[in-house]
Amino acid sequence: MAIKDSQTPITYGHSMRVVLGFIKASHPLPTIAVSLVISAFAWSLGWTGLSLVAVFATILVGQLSVGWSNDAHDANLDARIGRSTKPTVTQDVSARALWLAALTALLIAIASSWAVAGWLGGSFHIFAILMAWLYNIRLSRTAWSWLPYSLAFGAMPAVRLKPYARNLISEIQPDLAKASTRRCRSRQVQRVSGGR
Repeated sequence: MAIKDSQTPITYGHSMRVVLGFIKASHPLPTIAVSLVISAFAWSLGWTGLSLVAVFATILVGQLSVGWSNDAHDANLDARIGRSTKPTVTQDVSARALWLAALTALLIAIASSWAVAGWLGGSFHIFAILMAWLYNIRLSRTAWSWLPYSLAFGAMPAVRLKPYARNLISEIQPDLAKASTRRCRSRQVQRVSGGR
């Protein structure tokens, strides 16, 4: 019994190290900042309530995939230069675990983007995430490092398409219904007049 009790804090401590490792590898400050800024932009364009929460969650998951893929890709370089602040260097989390988490988050973000913002708006967000992955994997240490994020942030306003389309439909539908009612009444009047 004493052995079991002595092992419990060690197991808990290891689990907490792994959790904190994933949090550190996600680049939490820019991840939260980007998610909040884009969500605030979405709110200014008409997203509210649960739809706005869904936007925030979708952006957050996408940003988690970006942060984790960045640290996973740079794990060997970070180890060579001894970057002791990196969780892969301190062995709190492995590069393989980060790759799995990043790919899982990417797939969730893709599905969520289309579900939340529609095919067109969602595709623009997916494009933005893929541009960030391109930066991580290919362009971060080249003269073209500026390009992916310029394209990514330039694409984000297109996420507004769905709420505006929904609002437009809600405005058009009553007018269509009224026009249809008028036509029906007009035909009834014509029939009555013809019968007389």
